[in-house]
Amino acid sequence: MSRTLRISITALLLPSCLATVLLAGSEVGAEYDRQADFSKYKTYSWGKKPDTGKAEADARIMEVVDAQLKTKGWERVEGGPSDAVLAAIAIIREDQQIDTAYSGWGSGWNWSGPGPLAGAATTVRTDNRVGTLVVDIFDTGTKKVVWRGTAKGTLSPEADVEVNRRKLQQAVTRLFKGFPPAKPAEPKGGS
Repeated sequence: MSRTLRISITALLLPSCLATVLLAGSEVGAEYDRQADFSKYKTYSWGKKPDTGKAEADARIMEVVDAQLKTKGWERVEGGPSDAVLAAIAIIREDQQIDTAYSGWGSGWNWSGPGPLAGAATTVRTDNRVGTLVVDIFDTGTKKVVWRGTAKGTLSPEADVEVNRRKLQQAVTRLFKGFPPAKPAEPKGGS
């Protein structure tokens, strides 16, 4: 799926006032509400914890996200009111990629059926394990998403624990680079 198509699909899922920011390559990106004032968020709690099926992997994801938010001046709150609520979704699934190569002109099939000048097509299916981490941050007052970070290819059930830890740490660090977004500019002009 192309980066443009992926952004377009994601944009349909979130309010239209969100800005999209791609970070250091096409595998990690963030979107945020341009109208949100991130300077008012100081505390957060976990609303939906990741569920990879492995408790140690879930704890590691939360630990890495918590560490990044701590460096941004945010404080995790347990069992009390907070300014923001986090939801983390860990997706580990099989993904298929279908590629078709055409051999050029010749006899075979064309758009109107069999005949001359159609060429031959070869289709190859590739199975890939896709491990994506999605972190949403909701404003507790409005209950609307104000920030969404996506790190594709970050989680893997087959890889060594240390490799997964390093890959997760790098992806989440890139994901939160530039977080929180700058305070919205005051409108120019007079009344």
